[in-house]
Amino acid sequence: MTNKHTPSTLKTLIRYPGDKPKAASLILSHIPKNITGVHSIFLTGGSIELLLSSKNINVRAFTHNKELLTFWACASWDSLKVAKIAQQFRDLLSEEAVFYNIQERRNESKDPFVRAALFFALNRSTKNGHTSSGKFEPDCPRFNDKSLYDLANSNFKNLIVNHTEDYISEIDENGDVFLFCCPYEKYSSRQHSMTPAPMEKRKIDHLKLREKLINRKNWLLLYELNDEVLDAYAGFDYKLYTDSFRKVNKSNKANQILIFANNL
Repeated sequence: MTNKHTPSTLKTLIRYPGDKPKAASLILSHIPKNITGVHSIFLTGGSIELLLSSKNINVRAFTHNKELLTFWACASWDSLKVAKIAQQFRDLLSEEAVFYNIQERRNESKDPFVRAALFFALNRSTKNGHTSSGKFEPDCPRFNDKSLYDLANSNFKNLIVNHTEDYISEIDENGDVFLFCCPYEKYSSRQHSMTPAPMEKRKIDHLKLREKLINRKNWLLLYELNDEVLDAYAGFDYKLYTDSFRKVNKSNKANQILIFANNL
């Protein structure tokens, strides 16, 4: 493995709930040409962020998940080192009992590169991409030579990932920074349930997000479509898409909605 070439693909290195790789080119096409920097309020797998950063747009992304933060920080600093360490866990993670033991102890190391490598290795070895609680996938088909090669040869630029305990607090109501917001759960006006969510999916205060956005300029908001989000953002321009991000005109044929700030 070497660390001198950018991978031929812009696909993210990890599998993460809420990531929307098929929306990346769509989001890019709707960002004004004069914009040189954006904030991504809900970082998931990084597919959209990586595409934008590859187009010389400076991206600052936010996540509550410190394990995700550590992975991106270490992969950006020395992806080859992360890949070499991850490779050492490949044979171990092929055994189910060992997999669950490593999953439970994944954050014990004081070395952030070891934790980043374990995050990657576990992420690629689960059925659903949940590093914290994902189920073992026999033979780990996604943790393979290609995934390690892509990690080792990655070259991230123009992407900074920050930790936040409250996504909505990162939105400056009066700021001019361009925002793109891709919440990883459906819009809901209901209060949060007491049911604990996986670490990868902290509950979102959708009402507070709306309050922050409605009087602000310069944002794009991509949601899974439901009647509540149509009502909440009534009066704003929007476009409808299928899950494969093919544009449609009728809501009964759509699964996704892209909502625009009033100045766009």
